[in-house]
Amino acid sequence: MRIVKATNQEKLDFAKANPREISPLFGFVMVDGHRVAVEYLGEGKDEPNYEALAPDGYHFDCGTHTILGTTQRDLTDQIFGLEKCNKSCNWTGEEADNE
Repeated sequence: MRIVKATNQEKLDFAKANPREISPLFGFVMVDGHRVAVEYLGEGKDEPNYEALAPDGYHFDCGTHTILGTTQRDLTDQIFGLEKCNKSCNWTGEEADNE
């Protein structure tokens, strides 16, 4: 799995669509046919520098909506798949499967 760097336009579009996100968009990875946003946290050595954000209505197969990594490789090594959110998930979007 490889992170593809976002273009300047994609970074602007992401910032407009996600005004509550503090960290800038770094790029995307493809997971199960979905583009997963990766933010650059810039925390420094031995601290998380990258964060993958599950798309609306999904969480990662580990059960979380975000995954942190100290390096790009560390981050991508932790991403295995996505699962659709359901009522046991703390995600509250309209697309959640409520069965």
